[in-house]
Amino acid sequence: GETYEKLSGKEKLDKVWTDVNDNQTPYGWWSNLSLMRIFFESMDKSFDHVGDEFEGGRNKYIHAVGSVAKVVFEAEPDSPFTGIFKGSENALVRLSCAKKPDPSANTAEGANFNYTPGMAIKFFRDGVHSANIISMYSVDGFPSWNFFYKDFSTHIPSEINQFVLRLLAQKFGEATDFVSTLGNIDNGRFDQYGKETQDSEINIPFKIVFKPHDDVKDLFPDEYVEDFTKQLASIKPGSYLYDVYGNTDDNGPLVLIGRLKLTEQLRTSYYGDRYLYFRHTRWEDDLQINSKWKGARGMIMKALGEMESPHGAHGGDSHTGIWIAIGAVIGVVALAVAAVVFFFIKRRNAKPIGNTSSLMGAEDMIN
Repeated sequence: GETYEKLSGKEKLDKVWTDVNDNQTPYGWWSNLSLMRIFFESMDKSFDHVGDEFEGGRNKYIHAVGSVAKVVFEAEPDSPFTGIFKGSENALVRLSCAKKPDPSANTAEGANFNYTPGMAIKFFRDGVHSANIISMYSVDGFPSWNFFYKDFSTHIPSEINQFVLRLLAQKFGEATDFVSTLGNIDNGRFDQYGKETQDSEINIPFKIVFKPHDDVKDLFPDEYVEDFTKQLASIKPGSYLYDVYGNTDDNGPLVLIGRLKLTEQLRTSYYGDRYLYFRHTRWEDDLQINSKWKGARGMIMKALGEMESPHGAHGGDSHTGIWIAIGAVIGVVALAVAAVVFFFIKRRNAKPIGNTSSLMGAEDMIN
């Protein structure tokens, strides 16, 4: 509410940090069937809600489990960018995975399309709402179990290969035409002290790239060893996590903006998984003050290929999510039916082994 918003950045961070530490048990992962619920929810909430948490909590079907810690953003003194890019002493980071990884695929190659790390940063500001940056490498992940194997960016590849992810992209298309691109205009408007920069003077990066710092990039092996949250908890406070870069146009060189430094140990958190909220910024908002960037990033039609786009950004057809969900459920049911049919065919063709009790044992093995 207004009373909370008027607090200093430090006061807001202290309050949220108390909530983060109240219960360090993760909220947990969603089952595949429960994940279907996302198709019945409005995606606009991720872009339009203003605040640092959802009252009553919100189901995070994507990036359900993560690790949270205090960080500071040490900006380069000659950084040309405005707002929060001038530095922040009161920030939180949440490192998470987009979906529950399968550790049985424990080789580096087994991590690909399986282990999908991402990062969200919240910068608390005096007297105004927080700034937020969300980034990852790709929705497909990468061939390593090392969380810091690849750079993260606010612009991820627009081509989407997996069918389920294409359905999800179409769902996100109800809120934005640029499903693989996030904006920064709000991050460039207010600095950590709440000082506002007018639109005509806002200077924001075209994109932000987070390059793993030497302190952490080789900490973990490419093969699976243990849950990523346990590995992240081993990083010592005082370590730098990322060197932060930005550029001013699609083909412009990346310039160092600053560094993200860990000041508290990373830990799992029920509050972090269930209540903590990181607002997304539409790329369309950036284009309002940087029209020269138009055409630089693919819209949802390009990302989805022949799949039809929803009716545009900011709340298209309200039935879109329902039809996507119905299609997804039909697919799951079809797979289940096929599995049952296969089971009974195999059971029918099974040969008795000695006596009835032996046959029962064979059936138990099939189950």
